[in-house]
Amino acid sequence: MKKVENPLVSVIVPIYKVEAYLEQCIESIVSQSYTNLEILLLDDGSPDGCPAICDAWAEKDPRVRVVHKANSGVSDTRNLGISMAAGDYLLMPDGDDYLEPEAIAVLVGFAGKYGAQCVLGGYRRLHPDGTLSEHRGTDTVTVCRGKPEVQERILRRLIGAEYRAVKPLSQSACVKLYDRKLLVENGVAFLPIREIGSEDLYFNLCFFNHVQTAVIIPDTLYVYRDNGASCSNTYQPERLDSFLKLYRKLRETPLLPDAQEYQQMLAANILGGVSVCVKLLIASGSADTFRTLTHILEKEDIRRMLGQCRLSQIRFPLSLFCFLMKHRLKGTLYCLIKLFLKLN
Repeated sequence: MKKVENPLVSVIVPIYKVEAYLEQCIESIVSQSYTNLEILLLDDGSPDGCPAICDAWAEKDPRVRVVHKANSGVSDTRNLGISMAAGDYLLMPDGDDYLEPEAIAVLVGFAGKYGAQCVLGGYRRLHPDGTLSEHRGTDTVTVCRGKPEVQERILRRLIGAEYRAVKPLSQSACVKLYDRKLLVENGVAFLPIREIGSEDLYFNLCFFNHVQTAVIIPDTLYVYRDNGASCSNTYQPERLDSFLKLYRKLRETPLLPDAQEYQQMLAANILGGVSVCVKLLIASGSADTFRTLTHILEKEDIRRMLGQCRLSQIRFPLSLFCFLMKHRLKGTLYCLIKLFLKLN
């Protein structure tokens, strides 16, 4: 990207049922040391006090624009924000998280220094007990120039998060500064999570297929709030189906290199999502658990993925899950997950 002095950054915040955390989120944005911001607060039909909080901030800060709309989900809401944005760069934090005070200044600084079309930052996870854990994608500044380096240092690490030999890179769109023009000109958009198991993963794979220069930095600039309210504790068949749709879409769409390793890593990545669904199924205590588990084990896509995986390369405990699934040892799988749930 051609260097722009003091570029405008559009901050897109999808908002739904985050009343307890929204003030801190917005405060962290408007108080950034970098001030050339367009702040888009997108109320996705939130039924709580979020709409009023957004309107109050629009009265206080002229950089804030508010949209109230019917609920349509985070993907559609982010897409609306992208279509409205005028910035040179986009940042898309969630409404229950917050930014460190220098976050945008640091991201913009690295983008300008290296002419980067994306800057990938680290984050800290705020746990329910108040403790923080750090997650960095690199220990030193890593500059990726040209498609082969972007594939090896970014795409491989996005898709290979479950492989022991791969240092995972966050799939989240929240901790990345995106070149808006590159994104819009190539029609990159979020798909609904009900249609595709991980909307952020698919979005990033699409985007990075067009990137020539990116920078991964060690700075932890974003705080992700693990509040326990974002994840359902109920098994939902449609959630499992969405992961399988993602697998089929990525097999059919040339977003990944044809190399066998990428297909193996894709299978392991999707099976990681399947394992979460199976855990929720067993935790539900449904009378149909074993029948449903049998149905899952025999799904064609799951059998294909289990056949593709190299178990010796996959991180534990997913490797154990895949072994039990592959050999249809559902009784052992059930007992081990029950034990895990009891201990945790």
